[in-house]
Amino acid sequence: MQFIGILLAPESPWWLTRKGRFEDAERAINKLVTGVPADFAKKEVAMMHHTNQLEIQAAVGASFFDCFKGVNLRRTEIACIVWLIQTISGSPLMGSATYFLTAAGLSPSTVSHLVLGIASPLADNRLRLST
Repeated sequence: MQFIGILLAPESPWWLTRKGRFEDAERAINKLVTGVPADFAKKEVAMMHHTNQLEIQAAVGASFFDCFKGVNLRRTEIACIVWLIQTISGSPLMGSATYFLTAAGLSPSTVSHLVLGIASPLADNRLRLST
């Protein structure tokens, strides 16, 4: 089903603009957006082209090591800490918690109560473990 949707979806107007195919980008926008003024697509493509030019100018002379210099060092630290907190807290395992708890030997009933109790501890007092 997704494959059919992918085949029928128009190209990304941003990608077309970056490749210099401005008329195709306007056609893609017209397919994606309805009920707008006639010059809407032309203005959007002009904005996309301008934004792309700004990004090209900003990227001149930039390298991977710039992430660890000046103000970017602070941004890199923040992004790494946020990612690390999610990983350390077990967020990637939350989707598979029922599988791992069942594999560890807990009964499916206990697992469901435990997972629901963790997901919404204030929802109902009966979800608390009584041991």
